Amino acid sequence: VGRRLGIGYALCRLFGGLGANILYTYYNTYDGVAKLEGWDEDPAVFKKDFEGGGGTATSLEADLQNPDSPKMVFTQAIAVYGSVDVLINNACVSTTQDFLDIDAALLDAHYAVNMKAPALLCKEFVSNFHKQTGGKIINLTSGQSISVMQDELPYTITKAGLEMLTLQLSFVLRERGITVNAVDPGPTDTGWIPQSLRDELTKSGVSSIATPEEIAQIVLSFVHGEREGMTGTVLHAQQTV
Repeated sequence: VGRRLGIGYALCRLFGGLGANILYTYYNTYDGVAKLEGWDEDPAVFKKDFEGGGGTATSLEADLQNPDSPKMVFTQAIAVYGSVDVLINNACVSTTQDFLDIDAALLDAHYAVNMKAPALLCKEFVSNFHKQTGGKIINLTSGQSISVMQDELPYTITKAGLEMLTLQLSFVLRERGITVNAVDPGPTDTGWIPQSLRDELTKSGVSSIATPEEIAQIVLSFVHGEREGMTGTVLHAQQTV
């Protein structure tokens, strides 16, 4: 949750408005490098925006490239709230480069945040979930099983791995009261789409560009709504409209 324009902010605003207690993470260093619109906001002050429904919100700066961060996140969550019922993996590293400019460090950085961190966060979630039912994991993926993205190979191959993580875990956790699903938002207006790309998307047949709030509603439907009993689903939002 780094910017008010992002999906993470919309998710916390929606869940918080329903009374959820929320622990959200951010990482200012990456926001400064990415420099998407709104990157210079202070995510720590979003806390008050997420408490409208009567729950509380806690923020934690965490570099998910650090393999110790998933345990740190859950240690904090358990200390503040006692238990965790819902995990939403929304963080990512995304850069653009020609294939011949890719090196090992770039691949490692994408893998660390886009694949390794979600897997370890899922492990921490399961380790700390002691109820008979009601556990929810939702992974934000990027639709690479149905389309390609030019000059973003490290991003696409690691985000595509989240789909397999979702399918594998849904099978492994089916008897433990935990559902695992993934949402591919498709083109979403979070401040990164220039007009030239908007025009290109329109020409390619994309019917609409989603808002973060629309994607948050889809994620919510897997927690409380028409999809809450589903598991092992990879939902491509663009195909639902």
